[in-house]
Amino acid sequence: MIGRAVILKPVVNEKSMNLIKLNMYTFEVDSDANKDQIKKAVEGKFNVTVKAVKTLNKKGKVKMQRTRRAHYTTTTIKRALVEVKKGDRIAIFEAPKEESVEVTTADNIEPKKEVNVNSKVKSKNMQEDKKEIAAKKQIAKASKKKGEVK
Repeated sequence: MIGRAVILKPVVNEKSMNLIKLNMYTFEVDSDANKDQIKKAVEGKFNVTVKAVKTLNKKGKVKMQRTRRAHYTTTTIKRALVEVKKGDRIAIFEAPKEESVEVTTADNIEPKKEVNVNSKVKSKNMQEDKKEIAAKKQIAKASKKKGEVK
């Protein structure tokens, strides 16, 4: 293993994230690495105490190519399940803490008040306009009842 990295990358999926609760971390490792080399690499890189190392080889699958009649093989992967001493943590697997979010519902929202630049002038004008419109509507209703059309 001279000149080659033992730990290739961490495996982050649902199962490996659940194993973190049991102080077990999953890594993709070099296919030629043995358990002692994996243990030394994890202890040296992450400054933790390793209790046990379990390895598994995922053999590549033979698949059919869609566009033509040919076969290809997916890559063979070696994974290592590393159990660390209770209390030790590896930071790359830790999820960032969620920030508290304030939830607003329709009950919490206050109605917006109308804000005008010249609020006194506009509000008086608007009230006068509303009165004029209401008066015109009343006149129109009364004229319809009498049958007059303007």
